[in-house]
Amino acid sequence: MNNGYPIVLIVHPGTLGDVLLAVEAIREIRKAFPAHHVVWVGQSEVGKYLLECEEVHEAIGIEGPFLSQLFSGPGHVDDRLKGLLQRCTHCVCWMANHDEMISNHLQSLGIGFIIQSPQSSELMGFHLEERFMRTLRPWGIMADSHKKRRLLFQNISSNSETEQLRNRFSFIDTPYIVLHPGSGSRHKCVTPSFMAAVARGLRKRSGINLVILSGPADQCHVDNLLAEIPSGMTHLVSNQSLSTVASVLRNAALYMGHDSGISHLAAGVGTPSIVLFGPTNSAYWAPRGDHVTVIHGPPCQCDDWEQVQQCHQKPCLEVSVDLILQKAEALIPVNGKSHISDLKSQIHSNNRSPKFQTLDSGNLYPHSCLKCEI
Repeated sequence: MNNGYPIVLIVHPGTLGDVLLAVEAIREIRKAFPAHHVVWVGQSEVGKYLLECEEVHEAIGIEGPFLSQLFSGPGHVDDRLKGLLQRCTHCVCWMANHDEMISNHLQSLGIGFIIQSPQSSELMGFHLEERFMRTLRPWGIMADSHKKRRLLFQNISSNSETEQLRNRFSFIDTPYIVLHPGSGSRHKCVTPSFMAAVARGLRKRSGINLVILSGPADQCHVDNLLAEIPSGMTHLVSNQSLSTVASVLRNAALYMGHDSGISHLAAGVGTPSIVLFGPTNSAYWAPRGDHVTVIHGPPCQCDDWEQVQQCHQKPCLEVSVDLILQKAEALIPVNGKSHISDLKSQIHSNNRSPKFQTLDSGNLYPHSCLKCEI
């Protein structure tokens, strides 16, 4: 990175889904500070992906000493951080400022800063993407949440990407549907038998390949799902890098999953997506885009996340298999005869962000705000 550039520092220790919901805010920061380099501090794997998508100029992992040094103050800063802070004119920290250590440190250096968690009380009631936008108002950034957005595209050759995927996955040259049976919490997930019924229905109705996506936290969900469906009916993509997962999703005809970071990634790369919501509030957390369909059951009656964890029946996840299959049938080709690119031709890079379709189970229950903020 050119040492002459001034810097805007973004500190975001959140998980994948939270970070992807902040992308529009990051883009607004870049527009507001066109002469600056944007340096992002957060989870290393997510930062690497943001770099590949050219959303930021540099990424620093919170797994290293950087964030602790920022917390500790001037006397504990190494040469790298010192050099970066000398060029930093503005800093936004999307986190709580409990002990004011970071604010005191930034103030002592004359850096203009915003420190606000998207979970702060004054931001409740807004979609998370809007919350990130609203934190930037002290800098005069008043972005229209209804503006057109770009999709996430890695800065790699499409031919090179396809060739790499072809060498690793036999299904990549045929139409396929991706199912992600896990999420950040098992309490957000439908039962393996329900997911298996969806998988069998998708296979029967479309005749195209099914791909099961599995990450480090998904093994139990995946094992239980595979035990419910015939052997050889699916392909498994397990424990791949975020960049590889994004490429697999980008080439898919359809994606289905829960409230998870992977669902936000699927929506972000433009894949037609069906996302199942239960105890979390889709009005606040759902991926955005005309190509995203949110399906949920009856409104959650739990007052907080502790009650959600103690609720074993999960009526809020009682959604209709037929409804999912009907919606999927409208999005995927009959017997895989259409090419994937034809399916995605209507998903443009200027897709309007705030519109997403919300369906309930059989249209019996009105969509309402859930009681718990996760």
